[in-house]
Amino acid sequence: MDELPIPRFFEHEGGPYITAGVVVAKDRRDGRANLSIARLMPIGDNRAFVGVAPNHHLAVLARAAQARGEKLDIAVCVGNHPAVLVAACLYLGLGEDELAVAGALLGEPLEVIRCVEADLLVPAHCECVMKARSMPPNRWRRGRSASFTACMKPMAPACSLHSPV
Repeated sequence: MDELPIPRFFEHEGGPYITAGVVVAKDRRDGRANLSIARLMPIGDNRAFVGVAPNHHLAVLARAAQARGEKLDIAVCVGNHPAVLVAACLYLGLGEDELAVAGALLGEPLEVIRCVEADLLVPAHCECVMKARSMPPNRWRRGRSASFTACMKPMAPACSLHSPV
């Protein structure tokens, strides 16, 4: 990730963030998939902190994988069509296809490709795909983080995943 131009948006945050990356995840056992938006903060050694609220589908999928002793494969797609970004922001049912919604917004099926090392479908025309695997949360703290209003607040580690990317 060191080669990517990842900006620091607010001076008092713990570091730079990828903020418009669409995270694609899929449960290996039941095939439920999810597209979502999560902020990713590089923390070194090819790892990133992924900020996820505990009730969001990405967190649900990661906890299910962890309960089975597995890691959740994810792909972070940067540079997406606005229809993909809108679809990733919707609160659909877990397993409902946000990629199909993006296609509906476009008026034609969204072209997707399969990741090389994971059974994940990602938007074919995004600018960059980073493959990752979730890791169990630990006590690493990212410190304060700004919301879209630039208000700083402490972030708890229980609301996050750690992922090598």
